[in-house]
Amino acid sequence: MPAYTPDQINLGIIAEGERRGITEKGICIAIATGLVETNSIMYANYADAESLTYPHDAIGSDANSVGVFQQRDPWWGTCYDRMHVEPSAGMFYAELVKHDYNSDAHTPGWYAAEVQQCAEEYRHRYDERYPEACAIYDRLKTTEGPPVMAEIVLEYDSNIVPQETGYWCGPASAQVCLNIRGIHVDEATLAAECGTDEGGTDYHYVTCAGYDSEYPGRALWIADSGFQPFEYWISFDQAATLIPPKAACYANLPHPTTGEPAPDYAQLGYEQLCGAIDPATGYGTGWPQLGTNDAGQNLYVVDALSDILHLLEQGKTGDHQRTAAKTAADDGLDYVGLSYDQLAGARTSDGYGHGWPQLGGRTVTDAVAHIKNVLSEQPGEPPPFPAAVRRGGDLRC
Repeated sequence: MPAYTPDQINLGIIAEGERRGITEKGICIAIATGLVETNSIMYANYADAESLTYPHDAIGSDANSVGVFQQRDPWWGTCYDRMHVEPSAGMFYAELVKHDYNSDAHTPGWYAAEVQQCAEEYRHRYDERYPEACAIYDRLKTTEGPPVMAEIVLEYDSNIVPQETGYWCGPASAQVCLNIRGIHVDEATLAAECGTDEGGTDYHYVTCAGYDSEYPGRALWIADSGFQPFEYWISFDQAATLIPPKAACYANLPHPTTGEPAPDYAQLGYEQLCGAIDPATGYGTGWPQLGTNDAGQNLYVVDALSDILHLLEQGKTGDHQRTAAKTAADDGLDYVGLSYDQLAGARTSDGYGHGWPQLGGRTVTDAVAHIKNVLSEQPGEPPPFPAAVRRGGDLRC
């Protein structure tokens, strides 16, 4: 099931435009821009890693552009804003209104191109999709879309809101935040973890757990651990006056879903160094494209790098033993530690790796640097493999 359909995206663009008082023409300009940039599809991008944590239906590769409007860090808000329809449309409209977009001095597509700052040869595309955008606007304006939720308050246990001491507002607020996420931790434990003491802080912590978009100027639902009533509505403007010169922060985490689990990047990183994992042992099986050793095993990256170093010395090695000490965590193999070992060498008593013998005592980074120096004929240290150790045209580590 897609995260967004094109109609859902365009309904969001329309809703945000109407909320901001944007004219029909301006909303159609925004829809046309979404059509040109992504065909109304929510794109993530590996170059903006956080974008992958938000709902998306495709992964792009145009620099670090993300979202429906292909907006980029650092010029377009937060990643959350870029990866959600209404906030990203809001940023587009905020730039659009800086131009007299209702004027006939330029074509509608000209105003879109001014906002997007695209290359000259692509500016015509927005006018080409503008009639289609107008048709989409007309269709969706006459189609009953999903209900717009004016008020939402997240679920949590109201009984835990009041703080248990006069100086535990921070742990109490953290407890509410965790409770919203379905995580239950007692206040005393959080106080100990946060390092809270009787001295308190210069700030009073509260939790914002909801909003009402129909209240004039909008309103926020506050869970306040320190003062009665412990839960109340506060206007958006009033809340804003309470922030400076202090601060505000928000939990920028994806909501749990019933879809596929998040990738295990520690294991994936290890596999890049050591190949696909053997389910029976938990260890990598090497990469066939890197060649094999005398036992027919596929090589790890560090072993292939060793071959490259030897080839620079007109030799060749293929007798590589598995290059990882066993490290384990309570729940299985420690792939973070194993990956570090592969890059830096097996850890010694000081907790650090000090290079691999087959790399001349180098770490992977230092070995790559040496290869670069040799290939570019830059001055550097002498090769690590003296001719005396060659045996039959072969070099073995």
